[in-house]
Amino acid sequence: MDRQQHSVTKQQYSLARQDPTVTQCQCSFAQQQHSLAGQQHSITQQQSSLAQHDLIITLGRCSFSQWQHSIARRAAFKGSVARQKCSQARQYLTISRWQHSISQQQPSMAQQQYSITQQQSSLDQ
Repeated sequence: MDRQQHSVTKQQYSLARQDPTVTQCQCSFAQQQHSLAGQQHSITQQQSSLAQHDLIITLGRCSFSQWQHSIARRAAFKGSVARQKCSQARQYLTISRWQHSISQQQPSMAQQQYSITQQQSSLDQ
């Protein structure tokens, strides 16, 4: 019985000596987990920062697209104004042609009027 008791005591002593080692391993593991959690937090912050940069870039692109759209609308408006001016110029040209045609007919009409007046005068006599 003494031998068994001695053997059990020896095992208990051996376990007691191993216990600090186990505790140190657990402590080291906990420190590593804490370090990994810190690294994960740092990565999350970097991802958040990148997402903010992406948002800023997207907003910049949106603003640039709006600016381009504004320029395109101005160009379309200028094109519309130019088309209206061209149409007005064509109308002016048409009116000028009519006026020219009328002015060319006026001498002939005056000649006819003179001829009619002569005929009436001769009829009156």
